[in-house]
Amino acid sequence: MIRKYFDDQNIPSLEDVLLNREKRVGKIRKLQEEFPHGSILCFKLNIPGGQKTNDAIIKIFDHGKDEIRKLVGLGNILFEQAEYTITGPEYFLALDLEGRSLKKEMIVLEDDSYFGRLYDIDILYKGKNISRQDLSYTSRKCFICDNDAKVCSSRRAHSVDEMISWIENLIDEYKGEL
Repeated sequence: MIRKYFDDQNIPSLEDVLLNREKRVGKIRKLQEEFPHGSILCFKLNIPGGQKTNDAIIKIFDHGKDEIRKLVGLGNILFEQAEYTITGPEYFLALDLEGRSLKKEMIVLEDDSYFGRLYDIDILYKGKNISRQDLSYTSRKCFICDNDAKVCSSRRAHSVDEMISWIENLIDEYKGEL
């Protein structure tokens, strides 16, 4: 299969992924300690396959980061940091906003934004991760078939090539500027 935006470059090892996950959890804990009355937002992208960073991924990520900044309002940002690594870009915010209402706004962004199906936005408030289920929202939908994404993922219902192809078509059909 010929890919337009993805290739076999910059593929992190399993060790890279695990170390980054550990680092991310540590960063979130530290932010929770520094801003105990604020909400912590962690934004990543759901990208199937080995490659987690390339020009297209970074453009989509930066687009999502800009959408988040507009929604939360610059005056509510207590801390902000974006990291661009081989394991994929990540964006951290500490916000002077209540967690449940913030999570509702981010769910709308994930559900309604053009690239929202690729967005993975976690909100932590007072030491607790706020889930969609906590707010009585339905689970995320699969890129390909609109079934529950976790079910499709655990069953490996779709090939990586099929999912990458879907993302590449999404990029090609985008009418805005990336």
